[in-house]
Amino acid sequence: MGRRQVSDRELEELRSAVLADLRWLRDHAAEQMSEPELREASARMRRLLVDQHPTLQVLRKLNGQRGEPKVLSVDLPKDSSAAIFASGGEVAAGTRIEQVSVHHKALSAEEVKRLYEASKREREEEPPKARPVSVWLSSPGIRVRGVKISRREIIKFVANKLGGVHWDPNRNETPGDRALDQLRTSPTVQVMELDLVYNQLGVIVRELLASREVEELLQQAEGAS
Repeated sequence: MGRRQVSDRELEELRSAVLADLRWLRDHAAEQMSEPELREASARMRRLLVDQHPTLQVLRKLNGQRGEPKVLSVDLPKDSSAAIFASGGEVAAGTRIEQVSVHHKALSAEEVKRLYEASKREREEEPPKARPVSVWLSSPGIRVRGVKISRREIIKFVANKLGGVHWDPNRNETPGDRALDQLRTSPTVQVMELDLVYNQLGVIVRELLASREVEELLQQAEGAS
């Protein structure tokens, strides 16, 4: 049997739920989010993008919209000398963090300069790309000792292990889960007073909110209210 027709009331309930999640993310992402706020954000991101029936895409399909929203993002740098890499995008006190890299040795001033210039060239040669949301979710946001961890895995890690939806300290399902566990314990890498996992979730939230399709959905809703 095929799926039954969704009623107008059900469609409006879905639309209201999607808009409530997007508005909450927009309002809280206006400033750097705290860990409690990022745990809440992970639950909303999971509903919108990751669950079996991701509400943002379901709403688009029911509204007759084809394709997926596009999200602008950059690839992780190619330099393999760093033990840890994370994509950037967070802004605090007027400073934008372009990327995070951690090396397990002291770097000379010349090495730091060389790495900075190589990274700058990469950003100039490979500007941000607009990717379908499913491709963007599957692409890595963090690399830890050669293990690439996708944006989807980061959302699920905070939502399903750190208390966004479930608190499960024994969750250790994938190499990505294990790498994120190591990242948070040996020793903790902090960026702007957040550990790197939470910081990267903030980057992911802001990337989604910058999507043209998401901006249009919010603007249309504000115009209709």
